[in-house]
Amino acid sequence: PTTPRSGEALQYTLSFANHAPATAAGVTISDTLPAEVSFVGFSASLDSGVVITLTGAAPDLVWQVSPL
Repeated sequence: PTTPRSGEALQYTLSFANHAPATAAGVTISDTLPAEVSFVGFSASLDSGVVITLTGAAPDLVWQVSPL
């Protein structure tokens, strides 16, 4: 991968899955952005019925995930 320059857009992917036979509830995903990075937004590609909600604020991003 190349190193982005100041002012350039940066995109990265966080992936998660439940491979257990039971439903996972109370799932939280967190990520702390480096000081040099500004959070612009997020998009999600999810299985039907799964909802993800951003509850934290940059630089400490937190997403709550509905049961999966």
